[in-house]
Amino acid sequence: MDLGQEATRRAVGKITADDSHFILRDDNLQSILSAKNIFDAFLARYDGGFFVHPLLCRLLHFAVTHSADYEKQAFEILDFGIKHNRAISKRLRCDSILQNGDLLHNNKIVGRALVFRATEALDGTDTLFAKLDELNSSVQSIRTKQSYLAGGYSGLSVRLADGVIEKERTFNECEYTFLKRLAENGYAKSPRYLGAKKGKDLFTYIKGKTIAYTHEMSEVAIVEMTNELKAINTISKKYLGSNVYVHGDLGAQNVVFSDSKIAGIIDWDNTFIGEEYDDFIYVFWTWANVGNLQRNDERMFGLLKIMIDTYQPDNKFLSNFPDKIWQRMEHKLTSTPVGSKTYGRIFDWVKWSQQWVEKYSNRISHEIG
Repeated sequence: MDLGQEATRRAVGKITADDSHFILRDDNLQSILSAKNIFDAFLARYDGGFFVHPLLCRLLHFAVTHSADYEKQAFEILDFGIKHNRAISKRLRCDSILQNGDLLHNNKIVGRALVFRATEALDGTDTLFAKLDELNSSVQSIRTKQSYLAGGYSGLSVRLADGVIEKERTFNECEYTFLKRLAENGYAKSPRYLGAKKGKDLFTYIKGKTIAYTHEMSEVAIVEMTNELKAINTISKKYLGSNVYVHGDLGAQNVVFSDSKIAGIIDWDNTFIGEEYDDFIYVFWTWANVGNLQRNDERMFGLLKIMIDTYQPDNKFLSNFPDKIWQRMEHKLTSTPVGSKTYGRIFDWVKWSQQWVEKYSNRISHEIG
């Protein structure tokens, strides 16, 4: 029997302690996704009820994070999940949705939605990203009192309950202090810190959508984000002088959008006091998508100049700017554990990005700083 078909047959059957390790290994996930008609076995055991097979979430995550090889399979799972979730939304009311998709009512599991939670920036096509957005919308359509949120990459459990965001405590005084100072200065696009309760940090909820993948944002969006960063750093400098509070991960995945406009900036978990250019460089790197293998090198340089013209930094900010870009990229790599699953992808992303810095170093120094 084909290994993929055998893996699928075993996976969709009753999962026991003896074979649970078998279906969780990456090579077996690859075998299942490579099999012909992988959905035949799943659908044969699907009665159109409230439960989706838990393995589909694992398969979906693997297919999306390896979309160069498994994009077709990712679309198949996504289409199935969207249909399943929408059917649930019409027929079932529950108390909460857990991060794994389990639906709870009166503390009992009454169904399971297909969910996808990004834990890192993704590479893929715009069509795939649009389908992921459609899946997220189908989950949000399920009637519930509280749910876990998929936006942002904080790495913490994030739950919306009674209109308030609950997260694991960070005990990061920089985060709490700066959010308070932003609110005191009338900055409305950051969550307000409401204090702690039962081991959770509480924040106000900013309604809108986040982006769970890296792609080149529009020039309009980049300019808008640059203006927001300028406003945030201006408030920082009122308290810190030449330094600022640094978000540290201001990719588009940590920004909430409403009607294509920036509604909020979230996930300040790792806030620290640093240099004014730290977040600026990261915004350029990720929003212009310098790490894209199909990038337009000249357009990247044009977007950097637009950001500089918008932000209007001083000479200290611009001094040795190519080196500062390089070092910010290198910091991303050195802060990633070598043995982690994402290290190889981040290594390639950083080194490809740094090639762009090398190519344009002289122009950056001559025309920018």
